[in-house]
Amino acid sequence: MGNPRAAPDGGPLAAGEYTERHLYRVRCDGSDPSPERLTAQAGLHSGIALSHDHSAFVDSCSSASEPVAAALAALPQPAASSARPAAAEKVLFSARAADARVASLGAVLRPPRFVSFPSSDGAVTLQAAVYEPDEAVFGHGPHPTVVSCYGGAHVQ
Repeated sequence: MGNPRAAPDGGPLAAGEYTERHLYRVRCDGSDPSPERLTAQAGLHSGIALSHDHSAFVDSCSSASEPVAAALAALPQPAASSARPAAAEKVLFSARAADARVASLGAVLRPPRFVSFPSSDGAVTLQAAVYEPDEAVFGHGPHPTVVSCYGGAHVQ
C-alpha cells in the first residue's frame, strides 16, 4: 500500500513538507488552475476565517521556533496574480507577547531537529522531532531521554 504521505517519487518527505501548512486559493472557473499561496510566514497555518466581504482573513500560525500568533491579513485581489502572499496587517494575538514566560522560554529552549526514517518493515516513512539539550548549558551527555509515540487518533 505504501505511505500516502510520501514524496511524489515515493521517497521520504523533506522536513518542510510536513512542518508547513498554508492557505491557498484557486480559480473555480478553470481560467488559471495554478493555486495561489496566501500565507507567507513559515509554519502551520490553521483556524483561518474569511471576512464576509472576502477582503481579509484571520490566520493562526505557529512553527517549531515560534509560538502561536493570530493576525488579520488583507486578501490580495485575484487580478493581481503576481502579488506576493498576504502579510499580516494587524496582530490580534501573540503568545510571545501575551505571556512573558513564553518569551523567556524562547531564550532557553532550542527548536527541534526534524528527521525522517523508514519503519522497521520499510512500508512507511516515519517523522520525528528531536529535542536536544544545549551542550553549553547542560554539558555533554548522555542525557535522560523521553520517547513519545503518537500513532494517530485511529489507534487511541
